[in-house]
Amino acid sequence: MNRVTDFTEQELKEYAQSLNLCNECTGTLAEISGLNEVTYQRRSDTLCMVCSDVRGRYAQFFEQVSKELNSVVDDWHSFRIDVLIRSPPNLDEKSRALFQTLKEGFKREFKREVGSMIERSGKVFDPVNPDLLINFERGQLTIKRPAQYLEGRYLKLFRNISQATWVCNNCYGNGCAECNYKGRHFIASVEEFITIPICLLYNAERVVFHAGGREDVDVLVVGKGRPFVVEVVNPARRISDLKAIEKAVNEYSNGIVQITLIGFTDSRRIEELKRLAEVSTKEYRGIIKFFERVDLNKLVEASKELSGITLEQQTPWRVKKRRADKVRHKKVYSFKVEYVDDYTALFTVVCQGGTYVKEFISGDDGRTKPSVSQILGIRCKCIALDLVGVDMGNDEKQGL
Repeated sequence: MNRVTDFTEQELKEYAQSLNLCNECTGTLAEISGLNEVTYQRRSDTLCMVCSDVRGRYAQFFEQVSKELNSVVDDWHSFRIDVLIRSPPNLDEKSRALFQTLKEGFKREFKREVGSMIERSGKVFDPVNPDLLINFERGQLTIKRPAQYLEGRYLKLFRNISQATWVCNNCYGNGCAECNYKGRHFIASVEEFITIPICLLYNAERVVFHAGGREDVDVLVVGKGRPFVVEVVNPARRISDLKAIEKAVNEYSNGIVQITLIGFTDSRRIEELKRLAEVSTKEYRGIIKFFERVDLNKLVEASKELSGITLEQQTPWRVKKRRADKVRHKKVYSFKVEYVDDYTALFTVVCQGGTYVKEFISGDDGRTKPSVSQILGIRCKCIALDLVGVDMGNDEKQGL
């Protein structure tokens, strides 16, 4: 234990009084300062700011721990103890360093004392993947299951389904004329079709949905589907049967959304998924409607000219209220068209994640350059769009 030498005895007394240290923490303060003792008049209406008066009564405190642990319904075998102690404000540098010493000493002692009592009941300490998290903060004990993370891909097989729950911007969910008194813009979402049955299955506090990119409400997601991760917060159950989870979601969504799970992951995958979404390769197919008769030869030439290019896309008018107004540079790797009639064509485009494909077709009044409309010199728009492929760059490694 490091010795403290740059405090006078009076300063240490004042320090102990400011933190209302208990007898045990005061004894530790005396020990690390090389004094026989540090004495002061302690207040009875405030807990020790280091240990919350737990030191010296671990056996009594463990009775509370045992009661909380016995309330856990499911079987559990391993645990981890986390101790959170907030440093008081307005401490100078040397006082903060001293508090850190006291704090870390108590945290080690608490984990050792309480942990050993729990282990006597046959449970195992596991710092990496425990069944239970035992959290101690300011005298309060909470017991939670660590979050479980599931990774997979989803298909969206019906249009006019938002990816996330879209609460009405006008009434904030209360219901108004603008949202037809439903409190939301769309009655269902991919997020809800996936998270609600998983939350029920796990009996969890909540389930958080994280997708690798997003699609418009009128866009289907087919092929291998879009990658996603769900974070199951404080689950009452630990479930390892992925097929059972898939079945619960797919039956709940009744064919509107379908998922395939590839395995369990951790929180780091969420940030990786969001990062890869912007540099991933995505394949779309859709239908172009031309407002004038289109020449087949010009259409074929335009498809060649628009392959292997970089777009300049200013935030589209349709999403400008929800997105920062800036210019994005996105790559189009290939663009192929199939003539249907003088006013209609099918197309397939392979492009960088985050590309606004509808605006690549229409030009969005010049906010996307180049575009199909600009190259052909006629107005056109995308009237149907499907996402048919998402390559995150490490799909084979991840089993996607």
